[in-house]
Amino acid sequence: MSDDGRPKVKIVHRKNRLQDKVGGRTGAAGEIDPKLIAAAQSAVQRLMPDYDTQAARELAAIQAAVVEANASTGKTRLLAVKRIEALTNEMRGAGETFGYPLLSKFGRSCCSFVQGLTEVNDAQMTVIAAHVDAMAAVVTHKIQGDGGAIGRELAIALKKAIDKFRGAAAG
Repeated sequence: MSDDGRPKVKIVHRKNRLQDKVGGRTGAAGEIDPKLIAAAQSAVQRLMPDYDTQAARELAAIQAAVVEANASTGKTRLLAVKRIEALTNEMRGAGETFGYPLLSKFGRSCCSFVQGLTEVNDAQMTVIAAHVDAMAAVVTHKIQGDGGAIGRELAIALKKAIDKFRGAAAG
């Protein structure tokens, strides 16, 4: 106890080693070299013109997996849905990088919906297909940014499909 009756407290300011490892301090270990950032941004700019073609190819693979999942049941359907999840995860990762945040948003939603499923019924397939349809609209119509009114309409339609499923599942 101190002379005034309060307990003695020692405040220790520890060095933030995590920040040193991941960067954030000029000259510290882990700082990301601005030249590397510029090189990465340059690479993205070089790849940008080809992204629409790449996205269309990836989308075609996802759509093929949806067709396979719809045509099957049980473990085969689940495996097709897990492939949809993996392909969608890949696609959503690149979406924002190349100016398609809606693609990332819909992909993230699809992955979240599919994650943890151990079996997949027809109602769930309808929701998964709605996600893929929303992603297809973004890719086909090259909807960049937030998509404005069309982006909002797609997001609302997808939310309705998810809410309808959740309502049916609860009832």
